[in-house]
Amino acid sequence: MNIILGTDNADQLRDRFTVLELETFDVAGSTTTAYCVITAEDVNLGDMSVLEESKELHSKFVSAYNSKNYDIVKELGAELIGKFNGHVDSFYEIILDRIK
Repeated sequence: MNIILGTDNADQLRDRFTVLELETFDVAGSTTTAYCVITAEDVNLGDMSVLEESKELHSKFVSAYNSKNYDIVKELGAELIGKFNGHVDSFYEIILDRIK
């Protein structure tokens, strides 16, 4: 998994890779969003059939976190840990730790 900054960069990679939004934050007075890029090699062959579902769960996780709906974050975090071959687990764990 690789981390990139900026929606423009993410949009350029979406056709070839799985790109997941992580967090939006301020950098030098302007807002930027971090994304992770997951290659096909980063996903188990058995998980390919549920990749779109996992991406949707991830999107709901980030949306719930941004809207401070922490009960949903906890629920989805438990489901997401282990998805994407574990490459995003540290993100989920950090967010879950923040909301304790």
